[in-house]
Amino acid sequence: MSRSGTSTELLLQKQSEQESVRLLRMVGDIPIQWNSTYDMILRAKRIRFPLRDWLNEQILNDPSQERLSLSNLDWKKLDYLIILLRPFAEYTSLIGNSRDATINHTWNIYNALFDHLDVVGDQFRCKDAEKTPWISEFITAVDTGIVKLKEYYSKTGGPVETQYALAAMLDPSQKLDIFAGPGWDRSFSRKYTKEFVDHWSDNYQTLGVMGDDQPRASMAPQTLNGIFR
Repeated sequence: MSRSGTSTELLLQKQSEQESVRLLRMVGDIPIQWNSTYDMILRAKRIRFPLRDWLNEQILNDPSQERLSLSNLDWKKLDYLIILLRPFAEYTSLIGNSRDATINHTWNIYNALFDHLDVVGDQFRCKDAEKTPWISEFITAVDTGIVKLKEYYSKTGGPVETQYALAAMLDPSQKLDIFAGPGWDRSFSRKYTKEFVDHWSDNYQTLGVMGDDQPRASMAPQTLNGIFR
């Protein structure tokens, strides 16, 4: 529908018959574009009833379009998907729109997403399986998401682990506080502190101290800092 000018105009007409606000087009699900699935669901929810009326007319002309019709249960599942995907979309947007470095918040974001999946997974598991047999699909999705997130998280370890630790500690909004959370053992703070001191000794200890008359880099506030302070 998003590629059909006629279909889009008909959808806009259905909206204009029901609403006086700004008319909205459908958003496509684009595999190479971050957040496209989330954005598509939000837009479909926003224009749910004009979309329904538009589809009913399409079905009259082409009964095969019935396969596109969504039941009330389908719409309820979309609500659950929004809850599941929202933090991923929000952090992706914050990172993409930031003009400052974001490596210092990498571990914060991963931990926040792990926490989110754990909480949502527990909530899904508390649902009555007899009343909501479809909830097993969401539990599987959460478990699969945790596995995939761990795969990406592992890429911040190994030879680049020290770089991520240094970036986190050099952020004046968190310093060593990043390792004070429940997700970190005390040994990490000691380990990364030693790595920080060793790195400074090897690379900067012999350099002269910056005088008061030397130019200093501006300390522009970072959007993500407001979340992780």
